Amino acid sequence: MRRVKNVAEWLQTSAGRFPEKVAFSDGRFSYTYSKLNDVSRRIASELARRGLFKKPVLVLLDKEPRAIAAFMGCAYSGNFYVPIDLEMPRERLDKIREKLVPAAEISADNFAEFAESPVDENLLQDAMSRQVDTDLLYVLFTSGSTGVPKGVAVQHRGVIDYADKVHAALGFSEETI
Repeated sequence: MRRVKNVAEWLQTSAGRFPEKVAFSDGRFSYTYSKLNDVSRRIASELARRGLFKKPVLVLLDKEPRAIAAFMGCAYSGNFYVPIDLEMPRERLDKIREKLVPAAEISADNFAEFAESPVDENLLQDAMSRQVDTDLLYVLFTSGSTGVPKGVAVQHRGVIDYADKVHAALGFSEETI
């Protein structure tokens, strides 16, 4: 059995097995696995077209299916995402930007620019082939004890191992919602 090295591989597998099954829904909008995979690959292609690899990408979206697509697009392209709470004070966001120096930002204003980009199979295959499981998946900024934003870095392997343990402990199946 081949070992998963990138969380986007799970999406790719699920899209192949359950294309019309709902992957994520926020009650007003949802993505099937097929649609989520397609939009994620479009986002990834645009990031790769911009020459980005192993770079931080700010995701300024509400907790909704589009945010998941942006996260997975970053994973496919070999970049890492930084989710931003849209309610955070502007000065905190500015400090995060200053510390992180993001290579790109995905927001409600420019989401379509990424999500409607054509898929480039060659760029995606190249990006996936150059990744390892210890690459960053995301960085979550906390306030820290000093009030200065500090980033907590999480690798693909950490998420993969955690998900495997949760799956085994809780017995998730294809029928689990």
